[in-house]
Amino acid sequence: LFRLAKKILKEGKYGVITTQDPFFTGLLGVLLGKKQGIGVEVQVHGWNKETFFRNALRNWTIRHANGVRVVSSRMKQKVQDLGVIVQKITVVPIYTDVQIQKDRTKKIVPGKRRFITVSRLVPVKNIALQLQAFAELDKTLDWSLDIVGDGSEKGILEKKVKELGLEERVSFLGWYDSEELVRVYNSADCLLLTSNSEGWGRVVIEAGSYGVPTIMTDVGLAGEVVKNEESGIIIPVGDVSALRNAIEKVIIDPNYPQKLSAGIVEAIKDLPKKKEVLAKYLDGWKNAVL
Repeated sequence: LFRLAKKILKEGKYGVITTQDPFFTGLLGVLLGKKQGIGVEVQVHGWNKETFFRNALRNWTIRHANGVRVVSSRMKQKVQDLGVIVQKITVVPIYTDVQIQKDRTKKIVPGKRRFITVSRLVPVKNIALQLQAFAELDKTLDWSLDIVGDGSEKGILEKKVKELGLEERVSFLGWYDSEELVRVYNSADCLLLTSNSEGWGRVVIEAGSYGVPTIMTDVGLAGEVVKNEESGIIIPVGDVSALRNAIEKVIIDPNYPQKLSAGIVEAIKDLPKKKEVLAKYLDGWKNAVL
């Protein structure tokens, strides 16, 4: 990759190198930038799988970049905590191409609640927390959970569903394309996002554009787009009791999810439009030019 990028840089005139992450591609970008005399922007969409080596690599790369682009105010603070001056940081939310129709607020009525999860089935997403919370609910409550996605944890999660006796209520739907997801969102009452770490959380925006509110852990866009009790519910990371209580309230009180649905629709309307996001990209590149 280093040799290929070096060849490309020699063949044309470039003012900025931008890298997708602050780890190995970030390291390549910084080394190339120093060698070629070109400014480097390192993108930070989030980080997990933290180890001593990865953290050291991330910290070195971010500190040696000319500019750092982050996806949320939460990530901006984390980068500042590493000693990066605020002038080097550009906040650009991940653009999600959604359009809200005139009235997307969910018409939620008493009865069965359909919860959904749309996610890679990997440890950082902590979907097991959802299963445990549902298992602790009063058995008389009427609900279902559809899990859309696939990944290394699928077998473990399927086994946990059986252990908890949730086979009649929990379904694994596998990967869905965008058209199939439309049907999922249109029929859902509430999205669950229980990640231990998240850079942004685009699925919250996608679901919200269909009027589906989210119960989510305090990660990514929580507090920035999703305001607790206004446009969604925010719980502490890993807190099964808080998740169970939030789910129970959504099931029992139809007025509550109706309020959250209206809130997330309004919140999404206030997000930057495509033209604004592109302008922020340009600001970041200008920030990184030597």
